[in-house]
This record gives sequence, structure tokens and C-alpha cells, in this order.
Amino acid sequence: MKMRTLALCFALLTTMIAVSCGGGGGAGQPLPNPSTIHALAASSGSVRISARAGSADPGSAVSIATGGSGAGMAAADGSFAFDAQVQAVTLTVQYSRNGSQLLTDVSVREQAALLSLNHFSTGSGPNDLLFSGGSLFVPNSLDNSVVRYGLDGIEQASVLFAEFSSPSHLTVDRDHIYCVSNGSNQLTRLALTDLSFNAVQDVFQLSDPDAVFIGPAAAAVHEDRLYVPRSQVLAFAEFGSGDPTTYGDGIFSVVDYRSAAPTSTDIESSGRNPQFCAVNRTRSELLVICGGELNFDSSFTPYVTTDSIVEFYSLESTPAPLGSVNLGAVGAGAIAISSDGGTAYLGNSLNGNLYKLDLASRSILRGAENPIVLTDEFTYIGDVELSRDDRLLLAVSFNTDELYIIETASDTPGMGTYPEPIRMSQGAGLLAGAAAVEIDDDGNAWVLNGIANSVNRIDLLD
Repeated sequence: MKMRTLALCFALLTTMIAVSCGGGGGAGQPLPNPSTIHALAASSGSVRISARAGSADPGSAVSIATGGSGAGMAAADGSFAFDAQVQAVTLTVQYSRNGSQLLTDVSVREQAALLSLNHFSTGSGPNDLLFSGGSLFVPNSLDNSVVRYGLDGIEQASVLFAEFSSPSHLTVDRDHIYCVSNGSNQLTRLALTDLSFNAVQDVFQLSDPDAVFIGPAAAAVHEDRLYVPRSQVLAFAEFGSGDPTTYGDGIFSVVDYRSAAPTSTDIESSGRNPQFCAVNRTRSELLVICGGELNFDSSFTPYVTTDSIVEFYSLESTPAPLGSVNLGAVGAGAIAISSDGGTAYLGNSLNGNLYKLDLASRSILRGAENPIVLTDEFTYIGDVELSRDDRLLLAVSFNTDELYIIETASDTPGMGTYPEPIRMSQGAGLLAGAAAVEIDDDGNAWVLNGIANSVNRIDLLD
């Protein structure tokens, strides 16, 4: 009798320990592990309770047991997200997993606390941000420099360019970093292995006697070939006059570094004002994003007079056209391609909209008629970036100083873990100018502020 009593006590103790740790389970079933549940407080006062796929039984109820009130339901993939009202800094969330009722204590965090504002300062006029090899690279268009920073913000190396070079865009392969300077129209290749960052291997000069502004922009590299989009402005209108700027035919250049002396081939695009090139390595294709002829009316409001075209080319010494997608007059800009090569998201230069393409069928999934709307305030999307698992889409809004973190399962801002955009604002009337975003190997996001001359770090939750 004594042995049976001890066994019963041991069984009860085991059950109590399992429940207190967030576990539980029926006879013969393994105890489920506690889930990682987040509670982020928004500026509105509500708290977003969320957990990733596999956290709860699909379709089961989730609720606040103590510390507040609120309830939701797990989605088909076992994730959940709902808003709650809280009265304590720690909540207890009740949910079902593997048929067992679980309780998990969750600490409430302010979403704003995920941001490390002005994590480090850059040079003047930073224009792009690139993460590679555990470092962040920043081209400073006013200082005419490219600086390599550690993630602690300490400068590791730098290279200085000639006055008015305006280094503006960076891209990288395994061995080199490439800098596009749209003041001097030069393409500079540097060795990544040289930590002193002074080994300028090649400088290639773009030239065109007919263009007053060649405007080399965001380039892409593949197997020692650099693909460089060019604005090709033939005449600038007086700013604020309402008259349009005159653009030439859209062109991108292919600079081949496989020989001792780099050579260049110019390819005419079907769209005007190419601004971004991107390589879809999964499908072995080059994408060229032509934003359309960008102008400003007398009120300095931007508009485009030609359509945005996304063009597809083969990755050859002389790229062959494979097809194109016409997005309409949307001012398409920065692009992010999913890891499986099947989907692309594009920002734009006119407003807070994003567009989505099916790259396999070369068709529009979310276009001008049904964009992903980030904000209805005046802005343009400086950059877009996908997490390595394609679960999160990050987009920075220049004029509103916001970082949007969107879960691609819904493609809807404000759904999922993050209830609102994260503000980069320096204070009332102080525009930071969020211009570029990168994600490091540990899952942190980094935002470059082109006006505040700084870089912010954002903790992305798992």
C-alpha cells in the first residue's frame, strides 16, 4: 500500500511540474515542449499575443488565463495572433497542443523597445546598406567614401573616392564588393579579403555623350559579370516648374570582369528609367526593374509618365530577353526575391504600396488594383528585404520613417507578431529618412537613415 501511495504521489508531482513548465500530455504521449509566445505592446495600448506555426493545435482556442483579457483561435498551421488588454507585466496564456491544455507565462514587451535608435553613426549622405561577412558596408555619397563597420558600430576599414564621385550603391559576391558611383559614373571593384579595404582592383568608367545624367543605380553581380541599370536623363527640367524631365531609351550595362581588362555591353530595355537589377539564382535569370519616367509637378509631387516594366533576361555575356511584366504607372523600385526564386516583392517611388509577382509564370499577384498598402501618407519605399526563411518581408518608408515587418503568410501589415510599424523617428520634425534595410545572420534587422546619417538595429523575434 505504501509503494502504491508513493507511486501516486510521484505521478501527481510529475504532472504538476509538467504543467508549471508549460507541458502536459495523455498516457503514452510525449510531453509537448513549451511554445515561444510573444506579447508586444503597441502605442495604442493593446498587446499583440502571437506564436509561430506549430505552437498550438489547429483551430483550437487560445486565451489569456491571468494578467489580462483577450482570446483568439489558432490558424491551420498552429500559429496564432490576437490583441489583448493587460493589467500586468506578465501574462499567462492558455492554449492546446497535442490535445493537452498548456499554460505559459509571457512577459509583455513594448514593441518600441525592439529598436536600438542611432545604434551607430555613418558618414554624410549614406545611400545604401549591405551586410556581408559579419560586417555592414555603407557608401557615403557626400563624404565620397565606403566604410566597413562591425555590428557594434566600430569602423573596421574605409576607402576614399575622388570628390563628387558620390558612391551610391553596393553589391557583393564571394570575393568582391562592387561600388556604383553615380556622380563619377564609375564602377569600382574591391577585394573583400583585404581587411584594410584599400585594394581597388578595377575601376570601370561608364560614358555617354548624349546623356546629361547616366545615373547608374542598384546593380547585381553574377559570375564576374556586373549588371548596371542606367537612368539615361537627356535633359533635366527646372525643379518645381511642372515641366517633365527628358529621358532617353532605358539601358543597362553588362560589365564583364573575367578578362584582365573589363569590357562592357549596353542592352536597351523595353521600359524607361531602369533603377534596379536583381539576379534570381534559382531560375538563372536577371531581372531589370524599369521604374518609368519619374517627374515632379509644380507642387513637388512625384509622378510617372510611362509604365513600370519588370524585364527577364538570361544570365549570359550578352543577356537574351525572356519576357516582361507591365505593372502600370506605379513607379516600381526596390525588389526582394524569395529564396526559392518563385516570388518577388517590389516597392515604389510614389507612395506606400508594395507589389507582388509570380516569377515562375511572370504574372502579377498584387498589382496596381490590389497593392499591399503600407501607408496612405506621402512617402516612397526606400528598400525591401526578405528574411532567409521568407517568413518576413521588411520594407522601409522614407518620409514616414517606418519599418514595416510583414508576415508573408498573410501579406497584410499589422497582422501577426508585429501590431504596428516600428518608427525610426528622431523626434518631432526631425526626419531620419529610412532608406535601406538588411538582415544579419542572427536575424537582426538594420535600417540605414539617409538624412540622420545613422544606422538602427531592430530585434526581430523568432
